[in-house]
Amino acid sequence: MNQPRDNQLKRVARNSAGDARWITELKSRLQLALARDVTLASFYKDVADDTCSLHLAVFVEPYLEYVLDGRKTIESRFSVNRCLPYRGVRPGDILLLKAAAGPVVGICRIEHVWYYTLNPNALRDIQQTFTAELCAQDPDFWARRARAAYATLMRVVDVSRLGPIATAKRDRRGWVTLNRELQLSLMDDAPSAPEATSDRELAARPLTTAPIRTLLMPPEEAITIIRCNDWRNSWWFRPLDPRAQHMLLSRSIPELQDTIRKRLRQSVGRVYDLNGILKPYRDGYQTPLSGNIVFYAQHATATCCRRFIEDWFALPNGRDLSTDELEWLTLVSLQYIVDRRQELMRNHE
Repeated sequence: MNQPRDNQLKRVARNSAGDARWITELKSRLQLALARDVTLASFYKDVADDTCSLHLAVFVEPYLEYVLDGRKTIESRFSVNRCLPYRGVRPGDILLLKAAAGPVVGICRIEHVWYYTLNPNALRDIQQTFTAELCAQDPDFWARRARAAYATLMRVVDVSRLGPIATAKRDRRGWVTLNRELQLSLMDDAPSAPEATSDRELAARPLTTAPIRTLLMPPEEAITIIRCNDWRNSWWFRPLDPRAQHMLLSRSIPELQDTIRKRLRQSVGRVYDLNGILKPYRDGYQTPLSGNIVFYAQHATATCCRRFIEDWFALPNGRDLSTDELEWLTLVSLQYIVDRRQELMRNHE
């Protein structure tokens, strides 16, 4: 294994996740609190089964109380750089409400998410549309956000008071995706990989040993897991070459879905007897890095070769993929296409 790259990945895990013990302790206390209240049974099941992402957001007053009493139904996060929760939150996720320098005092579910790449027009549209639901009538609120480049708005529902539940969080982050931090911590504690693993292969592997079970998980949930890997996630922000960008904007979603399906069938769906080994032709080398939006999608979703498909989705090498398996992988790749298309269309408005 490339030792400098290994050390770099572990440094990233330490710097971003730090000591994850506080997260484990918080989840245990949270499950106990949810188990005691039958009205919060749906939250308890999702937290216990890890069926959705669990986020923690730090609030200052009076906005924390506005959310808890139902006056504030849209939560917003603005930033100069791309950072969580931008592109890291999905409808159905659970959000813990933490007081600044205090305990967790509430829980809610995210019903809808809007992502914005900001310019003066976009900020003005947000202000005109969401001021009341944000409880942001103070002009200083908008003045402080005039320099932001990115914004995430989330409609919150099922808001309930909790605890208070103490937490040992000490860093200054205002938003933490708890599932992701635990996975980074696992990567930090994991032993070194065997020799002869390339930098790219190391970066492309999952962060846990449990693969995504094909056909048993909605594609959008699979994407959430895949994007916990920094290398895969980087493809959501990688600039598109002109040909890929034109293809993305000029074709309809059904056309792009059909293109993905055909490409996957051709590149990874069929195996051939190559010197006594059943595998796709040029497996591991068949997906270029640019020139076609589908190539970007394949690298982003680990559908670029059968080795990574086996690593991530537990689909064995040595046989053709079934029609159902190909269709599921097509839908996973399509999630990337839809995300990038929406972002490009917003930027072209």
